[in-house]
Amino acid sequence: ELGVHPVIDGSLALGEGTGAVLMFGLLDTVHAVYGNRTTFSDIRVEAYKRFTDV
Repeated sequence: ELGVHPVIDGSLALGEGTGAVLMFGLLDTVHAVYGNRTTFSDIRVEAYKRFTDV
């Protein structure tokens, strides 16, 4: 027992190969979202200013 939990738990019971194939698609999606993200400076959002109670 490794004591770890699967990243994708689809209750497939078909072996490690099925989970690996599903993980490739998930990693591609994560990479696309992270690589093409918009930053606050890209959309001209000002830096956060903390307001204190008066």
